[in-house]
Amino acid sequence: MENDTGESTEERMADVERRVERLERRPTAVERSRGMLSDVVPADSRRHMRAAGREQLLAVRSMLDHWIRRLGDDVDQHPGRERIKIE
Repeated sequence: MENDTGESTEERMADVERRVERLERRPTAVERSRGMLSDVVPADSRRHMRAAGREQLLAVRSMLDHWIRRLGDDVDQHPGRERIKIE
């Protein structure tokens, strides 16, 4: 069976399969951006940036842990504070 362009269904399917294979071999956006990044930023610099990002996350974790502990403390343990009942 032929379509409007004169191609048979088998030829059209073979063309579609070739195009899909070609698309599947293309690098993803993430792979392309990593490739560009490695062209611009030296590996040593990327390693330092990853370490700095990790340190920032650890700093945020430390701050959150501090405030979680503080929220868990009993109000009576803090001199100069009083509990005010609101009705």
